[in-house]
Amino acid sequence: MPVDSDDRLGGARRFGKIIGTLVGAVGVCVGGAAFVIAVLPRSALWMGPIVCPNPYRLAVHTSHYGDTSAGLQCVSGASSYDANAFAIDGMQSLLIAAVLGAVAVLAVLLRRRARRPA
Repeated sequence: MPVDSDDRLGGARRFGKIIGTLVGAVGVCVGGAAFVIAVLPRSALWMGPIVCPNPYRLAVHTSHYGDTSAGLQCVSGASSYDANAFAIDGMQSLLIAAVLGAVAVLAVLLRRRARRPA
C-alpha cells in the first residue's frame, strides 16, 4: 500500500498547529497586556508591592500617559523612578493568560455538558 504525502505530513502539520496556537496565544496575552496598560494604566497598580520595594509604591505618572513603561513609576515622597516595564508587562500577560485559560476551560466544560444526553 503506497503512502501518500498527506500521511507523511500529518505529524508535521500537527506540530505546526500546536506551535502556531502557542505563539498566537502568547501574542494575544502580550498584546492584550500592552493594550490594557496603555488604555487603563491604573489596571497595573495591583502589582505595586511586587515591582516596587518598600517604602515605594507604584503610581501612574500622568505626564507620560502615552507610553506603557514611562507611565508607571515607583514613588516615595519626592523620590521616584520608572518601574520595570518588563516585569509589569510580564505579570499583566500572566493575568490575561489565566483569565483566558479559565474562559477556555469553562467553554470546554459547557460544550461537554451540552453534548451529554439527558
